[in-house]
Amino acid sequence: MLVLLLCSLSPALAANKPLKVFILVGQSNMEGHAQTMTFPAIAKDPKTAGLYKDMVDAAGKPVICDNVWIAYTYGDFNGLPAGNKSGKLTAGFGSQHHVGTGKIGPEFTFGIYMHKMLNEPILLIKAAWGGKSLMGDFRPPSAGDIADEKAKKGPGAFYKLVIDYVKEVLADPKKVYPGYDPQAGYELAGFVWFQGFNDLVGNYPPVDPTKGKNSIKDYSEYSRLLACLIRDVRKDLSAPNLPFVIGVMGLGGSDDASENGAAFRKSMAAPGEMEEFKGTVANVFTEKYWPVELDPVSAKVKAAKEEFAKEVKLKTASNSDGGKKNDKQDKSKLEADKRAKIEKALTPDELFLLDNGISNFTYHYYGSAKFFGQVGKAFAEAMVDLRRADAHGDGNRGKAKASPEATPYKVPEAILQQTKPIFDGKTLEGWIQVPADSWEVKDGAMASKGQSRGWIYTTKDYTKYRLFFVVRKAKKGHAPGFLFFGTRPAEGAQALDSLGAIQFQPFGGHWDYRPGMNKTGTSVTHPHPNFKSLEWIQVEMLVDAETGTARMAVAQPPGSKAVELITFHEPKAGKTGPIAWQIHNAGLLDEYKDVRVEVDPKDFDFLTTK
Repeated sequence: MLVLLLCSLSPALAANKPLKVFILVGQSNMEGHAQTMTFPAIAKDPKTAGLYKDMVDAAGKPVICDNVWIAYTYGDFNGLPAGNKSGKLTAGFGSQHHVGTGKIGPEFTFGIYMHKMLNEPILLIKAAWGGKSLMGDFRPPSAGDIADEKAKKGPGAFYKLVIDYVKEVLADPKKVYPGYDPQAGYELAGFVWFQGFNDLVGNYPPVDPTKGKNSIKDYSEYSRLLACLIRDVRKDLSAPNLPFVIGVMGLGGSDDASENGAAFRKSMAAPGEMEEFKGTVANVFTEKYWPVELDPVSAKVKAAKEEFAKEVKLKTASNSDGGKKNDKQDKSKLEADKRAKIEKALTPDELFLLDNGISNFTYHYYGSAKFFGQVGKAFAEAMVDLRRADAHGDGNRGKAKASPEATPYKVPEAILQQTKPIFDGKTLEGWIQVPADSWEVKDGAMASKGQSRGWIYTTKDYTKYRLFFVVRKAKKGHAPGFLFFGTRPAEGAQALDSLGAIQFQPFGGHWDYRPGMNKTGTSVTHPHPNFKSLEWIQVEMLVDAETGTARMAVAQPPGSKAVELITFHEPKAGKTGPIAWQIHNAGLLDEYKDVRVEVDPKDFDFLTTK
């Protein structure tokens, strides 16, 4: 099963690589209040159904990761330190009070997808306590004295707890990761920060003192404190360029009308935009994952409860005994009546979301596993992107960033043996341009001139084939597009837009240009690192018109191990046709080279992912 592969690693491979250690810190929403009873809402939404499959095993139970372990120091209901726990990563490492069916925070999918993308042994060290501010509790040492008298009690106490706990765990990693190899050692690989509510409502000064409480708050001090935190964590853990992901608070989603909320988000994201932290700090705007479908459900439930409470109050007041009899009324009947009132107010879909999508309050993102699952995955993708930047040199100050041309690579030997070139690197012979003269050969690459929207396609048609090429954008703009299952125009006839084909984008993306469609298609995009579109990326395609199947695997830098990016299967869409590149609009400068094809491959599986 795929989910088992997500969290499994051969012992030999694990023994040869240093243990990757990621630190996750924050307050109640880093703890996580999403009960597993909300998993079904993830499965029901087509946009997150793939995420659900990665979170559960064949029996529908939360997956247990063999090679991702977690050490967690947590708090009680009042946010006071309550204990530590460790084990293989699975559901249950969220908040440790009022656990219900078991809770998750961002750690669950963060660990799953970090392992999937790195395929290395991973240890998560999580430290989270509810109701904690950066101004006071997490205050870093370099921030200086605190001005807020209310917060002066124990400033920085929880910052110290974080550092002490990380050092305690790393003093003997084998205690929490039994398979730890001392010879391979460990690497501090990243830090995730997800916090903010107590500072949002905290004692920050008004922007306009003359307006008093009606003024927007000035959260610039939060920006300064967070920058201090990043520097101090790196210093205290002797990791000067430790990748740092900031989960920017997203309560209310993108349509949050709170002026203070918007101002706070901006201040929270500010360190991620500082030149000092360029390439080593990234923001993830969690508002994008707010479960908007739960808002009307919550509003209707609230209204139904309020109406029910009024009805009960009126009935109680109308009793001749002053309500004493009603005081003894069966509570279970009251609950049943209230439930009936709620069910009447909701549609069937809304009732499903109430029972399977909400397990906590709005300030805990409804206790929605759909939210926390998506956010954990987004944190992992941002972290991998930072690590990729650091590996290329642009994450370390003082290092020069290598240009795309300066990165040597070789076409994989298996590709060379099984494919033949369909572009010689010198001419465009064998290709048809629409519009004419909109492409050229430049430095051995097939290059668009940026004149207008258009496409270039082969004079030959293909049915079942393996395609290999390397591509990059030479200028910022829309992604390059590979077209397949297209219609070759009759001689003298005008071509369909984008040949009426199915389009894959090598950095992630898909469109259906078939007549009458022109919309996002039915492909599945798999978890993947964030790719750099202005650098070369290697692509291997498997296309079969007879079954309507297409698969894409990509690797960056070229020559490295590829990951499957997109899968498409729609039998009715399959069509023999040309191989084509699309230029989405004027001004785009896309370049392709090492274009090779294998017709009717015997083994319809990727060569570059092995």
